[in-house]
Amino acid sequence: MDAAYAERWPSAAKVTYIPHSEFDEEMKHVKAVIRTGQYGLHAPNIILQSGCTY
Repeated sequence: MDAAYAERWPSAAKVTYIPHSEFDEEMKHVKAVIRTGQYGLHAPNIILQSGCTY
């Protein structure tokens, strides 16, 4: 999956891997959810985070 991500996003994008339990905690603070339609025990879940430049 790392190679596929590297092809889609520029190298400037920071990728951080976290345990599923931490992911669940982070999901409590999101503003929106994008559903991929994939399912399964270890379906690829991501959190997209952007910052403010000013």
